[in-house]
Amino acid sequence: MSFDARPAEHGDIEVHLDARDWVRHGHAENSAYEGVILHVVWGEPGDGNVGLPAVVLKGRLEPEVEPVEAEGSTGEDVWPCEEALGEALPAEAAQVLHWQGWQRLVERSNRIESDLAVMSADEALYRGCCRR
Repeated sequence: MSFDARPAEHGDIEVHLDARDWVRHGHAENSAYEGVILHVVWGEPGDGNVGLPAVVLKGRLEPEVEPVEAEGSTGEDVWPCEEALGEALPAEAAQVLHWQGWQRLVERSNRIESDLAVMSADEALYRGCCRR
């Protein structure tokens, strides 16, 4: 990987939703993180900037699902999970969402495994991050 026209580097990538998690998780004091060359974060690094190049994902990724107009709707959009869950009790809704999350994780894992069989790990990571 190369940043700001510097020579290419090889190393680890650390991913956080909040850039401040680098410090919160104690990575700065942990020698296991000395090989990290890129910090991928959801929001702007701000005061969580740790001196590493950072890639901000917020605003760069499109949602995988779009709201849809429900049957008999008044014209307001709803999310597919909202339509599927309807009037489910919170415990039932949590169980459905948990199961759907696992299904999605397995599907993505299978896709990445397939990608790794035919391309480099770098390309598979890039495709996995950019794929909708």
